Amino acid sequence: MLRATTIPATTLWPCSIEDIKLLADNREHYFSSSNWECLRGSLILRPGHEPGHYLADGDDQIANYAYMDFNPSRDDKFLMPTAGMSALTLRIEATSTDEIRLFPMEMVTA
Repeated sequence: MLRATTIPATTLWPCSIEDIKLLADNREHYFSSSNWECLRGSLILRPGHEPGHYLADGDDQIANYAYMDFNPSRDDKFLMPTAGMSALTLRIEATSTDEIRLFPMEMVTA
C-alpha cells in the first residue's frame, strides 16, 4: 500500500507518486510503468470497498492511498517468487517533493 501526500486535483496534477516501476534483480517485474490513477483504482476495486461510496458523500478517506496488487485474479497466479532474489527495488517518479509512505502488506487467506 502507498500513501501520497499530494494527489491530483481538479485543476492541478502534481502528485507525490506519479509513476512506479518495480525492479527485481534490476529487471522490470509486474509493475513496469504504473501511474497513480491505476494504482488508486486497484485499491478502490479491492473487496470491501464499494466503488463510488466515498466519493458520493464527499468524504474520500482513502484518496491519498493506492495499492500495488500482486494477486489481481485472486488465484495466486501472479504471486512473485522471491527465492534466490538479491534485490527488490521500487523506483518512484514524482512531480511533487512531498512525503511518500510505503506500507508493506501480506494478504493471507483463511
